Amino acid sequence: MKQKLVSIDLYDGMSEDIQVKRKPKVINQSDDIDSDSDILDRTKAYTWDEVQIILDYVQMNCPHWFNYLKFKFLTGCRPGEAAGLWWNDVKWEHENIVFDRSYDYRLGIHKPTKNEHARIFPMPKDGELWKLLKSIPQGEPNDTVFKSKSGKKISSHIFQTTWLGREKSQKGIITELIRQGKLSKYLPPYNTRHTFINHQINDVGIAPHIVNDWCEHSEKVSKQCYRQTDARVVPGYGKLATSNQQVQQQSELDLLKEQLRQHQEQMEEMRKLLQDRDNLKS
Repeated sequence: MKQKLVSIDLYDGMSEDIQVKRKPKVINQSDDIDSDSDILDRTKAYTWDEVQIILDYVQMNCPHWFNYLKFKFLTGCRPGEAAGLWWNDVKWEHENIVFDRSYDYRLGIHKPTKNEHARIFPMPKDGELWKLLKSIPQGEPNDTVFKSKSGKKISSHIFQTTWLGREKSQKGIITELIRQGKLSKYLPPYNTRHTFINHQINDVGIAPHIVNDWCEHSEKVSKQCYRQTDARVVPGYGKLATSNQQVQQQSELDLLKEQLRQHQEQMEEMRKLLQDRDNLKS
């Protein structure tokens, strides 16, 4: 038609009569969905006791996944952020980790984090997270921290299979623990993130905006200028930790107690002076 070789388009309108039946996408419970829409739903999180049950099983039965999985539970990071962590992102001197990229195993490339900027996660010296990373042989600055059993980059797809298992041919971490009666529900691997965030806010008592700064689970409030994270606040794991607000309240209470003690001493001195004066007069 463009070259003026024919004057009639024999295919004109034909596509309107063609209907292609596409199979609708089915979302299964086992799908690893990268979404934070239900991040604060406690039913989508494991308890911290259940976390320990999972980690104990992994350490015993598939230890090559232990460091990767525990890191996810201790930081609440996204799967691609854990897979994309390099050793130069671990700032030993500053006692923190910088999440600066995510690894896409489908494309085999590194890309920016979901919110497209780096964020800092606290890693206090000799804490649980610090000790976990110290237990891993450190590589070159641009080497990947967490690697597969074969020494390659982590694939969340392969971990998904390990987590869920294959029918008949491979036991899954969670499905096996459910079979043993140690867990009551199945949650996808992405929900390690739900677990960390819910544990820090609901169990440990860390203020939600601080946990948000660590994990960036809400783009709307993640970087509002009036929010400032107290650098002294660090994640608490397992037992109930004292939040920064509770520490501040305790300090104020101690100060009031000290002021009351000094006031009582002054009152006692005044009482003695008045008594001595009355004795002199008599």
